[in-house]
Amino acid sequence: MKVKYKKLSKKAYHVTTGTFYSTSYLKKANHLGVHYQSTTFYTYQQATVTRANGSKAVYYYVKSSNGKVKGWIWHSYLKKGAVSNKKTATTATKSSNKTAVTTPATSTTGSTTSTTSATAPITALQAGGTSSATSVAGGSTSTGTSTTPASDSYAVSIEGPIADGSQVWASETVKVKQGDTAFTALQKLCRDNNMQMGYTGSGTSVYVSSINYKGAGTNGSGGGWLYSVNGAFPNHSAGGYDLQGGETIVWMWTQNSGDRGYNF
Repeated sequence: MKVKYKKLSKKAYHVTTGTFYSTSYLKKANHLGVHYQSTTFYTYQQATVTRANGSKAVYYYVKSSNGKVKGWIWHSYLKKGAVSNKKTATTATKSSNKTAVTTPATSTTGSTTSTTSATAPITALQAGGTSSATSVAGGSTSTGTSTTPASDSYAVSIEGPIADGSQVWASETVKVKQGDTAFTALQKLCRDNNMQMGYTGSGTSVYVSSINYKGAGTNGSGGGWLYSVNGAFPNHSAGGYDLQGGETIVWMWTQNSGDRGYNF
């Protein structure tokens, strides 16, 4: 990895999502943007990160107005302007749970995806399951950013690998209905965007094994899918997380322990 720096003029920004890193080499996450939606940040430096595969991503080094929160964040997660006084902060606590999950061997035929399970020593915040299921097929991606939902709605988004700039593959805000869970929210998002999703198990023991054909173990046994709700990582399956309204659900690809703010 190569990093090229340049100074930036001090300008005000705010964030709605994303991850802050302690260095421009993006090895250690130290803050989650969802916790600081009511904080104004100021830019100081830019880092253009060139990875071994030649892909590039631009990160800004920012500090909060009081100087207590600082780090490197992907520039597209920053929105111009100071936070409005009407914005309210989102607070959440972080919990963890270690489980053994399964790695699917995926084969695609026509418009369905079938999964067969193979055990892999990856830890993720999803409960494992033994029964298999088919999913919505497709391969297209869309970009967008999630916004803070109203109390009768939820926002759900999918973030791709950090190595690709944590791009938002898809996002939408939906009116909450009885029976909605963090898992059914992902199902709807994938259907609406014609994206593949593979999973095993059912009910409160469902495990998401692949999204947009990126499956657990794709880049080694450390890779998999995590989900957060309002910035916190629930300690059980997404199928058991009932939505009431006002939640922001983010499904994110994690490659290494700590790269998404959760150490497994």
